[in-house]
Amino acid sequence: MKKYKASVSIYFVFSIVLIISVIMSVTEIARMNCQKLYLQIATDSGLDSMASLYHRDLYEYYSLYGVEYRTKEMLETEYLSYIEPYFTDGDGNINNWYIAKIDEENVDMKYKTLLEETYFEKEMLSYMRYKMLGNAIEFLGEEFFINDESSFVELSESAKKIFEETEKGSIYGEIHDRYFDFSKDIIELEDYARKIQDYVDKVNMRLNAVKTMATSGNLTNAKSVLTKFDGLDSAINSLKSALTSFRSKMGDFREKVNESKRNYESDKEAELYNFTEEVCEFIESEFSKFISYVDENSPMNQAVERGFEKSNVLQNQISGDRMAINEFVDTLQSLTDEIEEERKKKGDDKDTELIKELIEERKDTEESFSEFLKELKEVYREQKVEPINMPVSTQSHNEEENLLNQLINFKNGILLNLVLDSDVIEKLSKENVTIRAFDILSDTSIVSIEKVILGEYALDKFNYFNKDKNDEITRSGSEALEVERLIGNKKNDNANLSSVIDRILLIRIA
Repeated sequence: MKKYKASVSIYFVFSIVLIISVIMSVTEIARMNCQKLYLQIATDSGLDSMASLYHRDLYEYYSLYGVEYRTKEMLETEYLSYIEPYFTDGDGNINNWYIAKIDEENVDMKYKTLLEETYFEKEMLSYMRYKMLGNAIEFLGEEFFINDESSFVELSESAKKIFEETEKGSIYGEIHDRYFDFSKDIIELEDYARKIQDYVDKVNMRLNAVKTMATSGNLTNAKSVLTKFDGLDSAINSLKSALTSFRSKMGDFREKVNESKRNYESDKEAELYNFTEEVCEFIESEFSKFISYVDENSPMNQAVERGFEKSNVLQNQISGDRMAINEFVDTLQSLTDEIEEERKKKGDDKDTELIKELIEERKDTEESFSEFLKELKEVYREQKVEPINMPVSTQSHNEEENLLNQLINFKNGILLNLVLDSDVIEKLSKENVTIRAFDILSDTSIVSIEKVILGEYALDKFNYFNKDKNDEITRSGSEALEVERLIGNKKNDNANLSSVIDRILLIRIA
């Protein structure tokens, strides 16, 4: 029996180790989850603290929340200062249970200025949703006595319609941002397509130089003609290089569209978004337009292929003609060199029979070359590279169509001075503002409803003719007639007011 002595104790030791390990593992997992939640709370607290420093004047004048920072580093430093107490024991005022240590400060803030992307628009749209609801209530309160059930029903229906329309705007905005944010790609492609015409013009300019070339057969003109053909060949190579680059860019864009289409189908299958049938039909319809735009057989790509075909035909013809011209140049140069060599050997002004024969041969070659050039001019007389006619969007990228692009004209207005340095304001251009609109798509109601809402915001916040408050112009920017300037984009109030009046008269006449 001695060999079994203490067996229970050994069994208990093994068991208790396992039990304690399980308990400690569960405790550690709980501690880590609590620490994770604690640090999340710290992060939220830090961000909330930063948000509490929103620019008061910006909110007072324009109902926009904005934290004023000049650099990304300042933003990160401020954030770290707010969460630092959560990583230390402090002086006893904060009793941290889950103290963590920051080994490396690698905070990555999504630092955006007021006019970048669509943040300005989104905040205005969010604000105007409730502003328009308030206007509807005020209007109904003036028109009807809200003292019975029917009045409340009418009020609720009006409010519901406002929220449905603005919610629709929000949904379509999400659709654009997630699936159709191709505006930069399309603008780049279409600008590049327009530039290709410049290369076509250069080829035609070189062709004109060939068509008007002198037909003298001497060596000097032969070299000049060869230079013209070299220039023409170089221009065609540049055109083909541009077409090749465009084809590559279109291929990249095609893959981007297809990838976005796959993301949509994946989202739809996973029911990630609660898209209605109407919204799904819209998305699929717009995808079909984009896909037809980037398809290898699309009008755009067919135009590119036609450009390649014409360039290759013309270049093949040029190649043969350049070879013939080179032969004439080499022959004339060889005869000229031989004549000069023989004259040097003889040492006097009299030409020998050999020299005379060489001169006669050169003369015959020049006459042959002259006849060749005359025939060549006739061949190239009808040659012309037609415009490739790449179909591009009819949608205008005119900056006047976007409210934000007009706002940047208020160089001395309070709005921009609240959030940007004066030297930054001077550098603002339409490139600083993203035009959030579909480029090759058909017009949708969302585009018009957003324009209406942004227009309402302008009327609500900016000065315009006859707008007053306590007999004084309400304070916003430095312009007296800001709304008129948004519409007219003229240099002074009189010109802007005149522009608006002209438009109103035209509308009334129509």
